[in-house]
Amino acid sequence: MRRTDGTQGIRLEADLPPDLTEARRKITLAAMSEADAFGHERTSNGDIVWAQINHEDEGRPTSPHSLGHIQAPDDEETPN
Repeated sequence: MRRTDGTQGIRLEADLPPDLTEARRKITLAAMSEADAFGHERTSNGDIVWAQINHEDEGRPTSPHSLGHIQAPDDEETPN
């Protein structure tokens, strides 16, 4: 995980492993959707996901730990 502090907020980036399961992919996307902005980039070195948490706005905290409340399932399979 990489963290960049910018003028607008905090940007977190993570490399996605090529063998990421569907269940883990869904967990990752759910956690990222809690950010102010998020995205996915494909590079020649693999896939990267990023999330940006803007500086405090209307009482919203800027802590990157606020994205960590979504837990991975015990079992890799998720119900449909």
